[in-house]
Parts: sequence; C-alpha cells; structure tokens
Amino acid sequence: MRGEEEEPVPIKEKDEEGNTVITVFSQPVSLATRIKVAELLGKRNGTFSESKKTENVLPVVIKDDLYE
Repeated sequence: MRGEEEEPVPIKEKDEEGNTVITVFSQPVSLATRIKVAELLGKRNGTFSESKKTENVLPVVIKDDLYE
C-alpha cells in the first residue's frame, strides 16, 4: 500500500519477422489497486463498521462487612 511493490506487466509486440514477442516490464502498483487493498483490509479489520457500542452501566456497591 505504500507504493513499494511492483507488478509485472506483459507487453505483446511483433519483431521484424512478424513473430509475436512478449516482454515483461515491472511498474509500480496502480493507485486504484492500492485503494482497493486498503478498503479490503479495513473491511476485514472492522475499521469502517457503522455499529455503535452500547455499554451497560451498573452501579457499584461497596459493602463493608470485613469485621462481622
């Protein structure tokens, strides 16, 4: 996602004799792919969830019965 990875890109060309030659170049991963990866990771980790957490608040009662 940081742009450190590269992906192979094949390019099909014809040489002088008419034969098809495939050359593979390396180029940085596209921005669209990096955004999609970020979305999928966020979905997997629950980053984009809309659920709200509710907490049940219970009263705390301190009972002093140590010497009874």
